[in-house]
Amino acid sequence: VLTMKHNYEMMKKRMEKGYGMKDLADKVGLCTAAVSKIEKNFTRSRLENYQKIASALDSTVDELFSENK
Repeated sequence: VLTMKHNYEMMKKRMEKGYGMKDLADKVGLCTAAVSKIEKNFTRSRLENYQKIASALDSTVDELFSENK
């Protein structure tokens, strides 16, 4: 289960990179609404999408979404 803290890590990394939601969505091949929902913890997605997001943010799925933070 992802928590808001974990999605905060995603938002923090995205902002550090200077990416808006649309920028990240374009990089990972998702619509802006999907990225927004993932970041705000409104939806779950396929592992592949989390991997694409982590890669685009020069991070790992564990770093962004691990419950052991």
